[in-house]
Amino acid sequence: MENSDGIVVVKESIESRVDVILEDYVFDLRKRFVAVNGGDQEVGSQLHREFCLGALGRCQKRLGGVLYERLRQTMESAFQEEQNSGDLTLHQVWIASLLVDYYDKFYDYQLGQRESKVLFSGKREEVIEWAMTMNQPSAD
Repeated sequence: MENSDGIVVVKESIESRVDVILEDYVFDLRKRFVAVNGGDQEVGSQLHREFCLGALGRCQKRLGGVLYERLRQTMESAFQEEQNSGDLTLHQVWIASLLVDYYDKFYDYQLGQRESKVLFSGKREEVIEWAMTMNQPSAD
């Protein structure tokens, strides 16, 4: 491929992105914390919660005080609500806010700096299809 220094942009709905983050960082990551702590649900869940809050804390300066505090409070409440009732709504709230209010702004800025390098942009399935056609040998 000639344009090996180009970038491909995957566009997904906020709902789809929230679902992926929920699965990866709430469910799967907690399972890993529980597993490395000998299957102890309580210890693993507490360490997972602390890890997530710590990761958010490392973004505090970029988030700004007001957004950070809102996200921290929502995340704390989300872990508590999930523990009490199994309700995941507050996890979805903090994840959506983090994506829209932080990551999307960051990525939009970065993408704007590299717009001329975009080789392809589309939904996940479209990107996969495009990439597969790029890997096929040309008929010379």
